[in-house]
Amino acid sequence: MKYSNFILIISLIFYLIAPSRQEDNFDNNVEFPKDETYGSCETPNEIAYNEKRDQLNSQDIASTELYGLLTHKVSHFKSTCFTHSDSNRVYQFELHDHVYIELKLKEKSENADLYATITDTSCQIEYQCVSLSNEESSIVYLGSGNYNLIINGILHEEFHYNGYSKEIQYVLSFKAYKEAAFKGSYSNPILLDQDINFIFNSKKTLENNFNQNSYYTKLDCSGKISPSIVYSFEIPKETELLLDIKLYSKSNKLDTVLGIADSSNNNNNLNIENWCNDDSDKIGGLSSYLNGILAHGKYRLIASGYDNETYGQFILDFKSNLYKIGSIGPIVLDNSIKKKFNGSLTHNKNEFKCNCCIGKERIRDYIVIPLTVTQGKTMSGFIKVYGANKKNKLDTFIEIRDEYLESYLESGNHCNDDSSIVGGLSSFLNVLLTSGDYKLVIGSLESKRLANFTLEFNILSV
Repeated sequence: MKYSNFILIISLIFYLIAPSRQEDNFDNNVEFPKDETYGSCETPNEIAYNEKRDQLNSQDIASTELYGLLTHKVSHFKSTCFTHSDSNRVYQFELHDHVYIELKLKEKSENADLYATITDTSCQIEYQCVSLSNEESSIVYLGSGNYNLIINGILHEEFHYNGYSKEIQYVLSFKAYKEAAFKGSYSNPILLDQDINFIFNSKKTLENNFNQNSYYTKLDCSGKISPSIVYSFEIPKETELLLDIKLYSKSNKLDTVLGIADSSNNNNNLNIENWCNDDSDKIGGLSSYLNGILAHGKYRLIASGYDNETYGQFILDFKSNLYKIGSIGPIVLDNSIKKKFNGSLTHNKNEFKCNCCIGKERIRDYIVIPLTVTQGKTMSGFIKVYGANKKNKLDTFIEIRDEYLESYLESGNHCNDDSSIVGGLSSFLNVLLTSGDYKLVIGSLESKRLANFTLEFNILSV
């Protein structure tokens, strides 16, 4: 999350700390080598940043490279991610705000596995431990405070024998930054709409987890800044989607929060009004749920925990159904109607498979209009579509489907391409519609992106 009003100060310090060692973590009889130039818990090495500045805003990065040799052991701290180390070295740094620390080996060690441990300044309390042996960066999220970074080396078994050097060489990239840039953060979200048919009844089930080093943000309906995963999707122009999104754990005991943000707000106002949910009665437990119609735009879907201690695996169910394409509608039939609508076709990346357009079944130039017959009503009459210039030279089709645009209607003929009743290349349907929700699709078999048409209703209530 970007906090342009906050300033991150990375202070470079180099001073003596007199630790009080805990008996369960340390061997008090160990004699550490006396070398003031080799970083230890008592005399940690300073981290000298490449940037010659003391203040960082939310877009800046403080970085450096830590390099040298691990030659002996200066700390016997028992870590959670390895059993022992053959040698280690200690650095110290101070943070005045929460930051993401990125650690990555520039070159893989040939004779050892390397780990980074972040502790308090006395090397007694472990906050984080990560392996440095893989090729990917390790991200560590830390709040304000003073920390030690301990680089630990574990020799491969064959290098323990005589004749091999026990020195371990390392070159470690160390970066500290306010705005996260890793996958799943606000600036680098996980794409939901890679499928070309995203807007046509998309159904996705994704699993991920909140952990201590996730991206952190705060939604309006969450308790405080908390671990989060950010996804992105885009709704095309003149299009509206009906969204149904659930965020839960298998036990429904993970306290989740779900929100949608407009990508254009640059992260300053994270949720759109009414698109943030904490505990949902629909799912139960501590799970979250969003449902509604969303119009054209680029969006961030943010799966989040309720507070900064919400960790665990979650399941995200994302469903989208096409509600509308174009500027007409929705149209509600509750009484007799005799009316004309004028509009333009939209060129869509998603193809529509026409049920009656022989020879050209897959269409890209069309609109979708929500059509509702109110409860207890039956409507009878005709619907026709023709070019707005009334010359009947626009090759149109018209089709009525169910509310999810999936099924053809079983009763009657609800698709027409060229009609002899209207003449030319225009379309005409005689309809008998009972109460319910439908989708009215109007399109052209020609590639005329700016094609204008007239839609005419002459319907009676029966």
